[in-house]
Amino acid sequence: EFVLLDYDPTGTPNADGCLCVINNEVGFSSANVESICQIATSTKTKVAGYIGEKGIGFKSVFLVSERPHIFSNGFQFRFAENDPDIVIG
Repeated sequence: EFVLLDYDPTGTPNADGCLCVINNEVGFSSANVESICQIATSTKTKVAGYIGEKGIGFKSVFLVSERPHIFSNGFQFRFAENDPDIVIG
C-alpha cells in the first residue's frame, strides 16, 4: 500500500510530506537489515512473489529520499544519504 501524507511523521528536516510504503510481510530479520546495507548480498531467492535479488534495489530509494526510514517488527531505523558515520554499500 502506498500512502502519501501531507506531513512528515519521521521529523526529516525540510520535508513537506511523506510517502509511506506499507506491506504485510512478517518484518525484517537481522539478515535482512545486513543485506540492505550491502551490495550483492540479497536474502531473496528465486521464489514466486519476490522481485529483485542483486542487492541494489533498496539503494534506489535515495533517488527520492535523503533520509529513508524503516519501521519493522517494532523496531525503526533510518539511513542518511550524506552521513559520514553510516556506511551503506
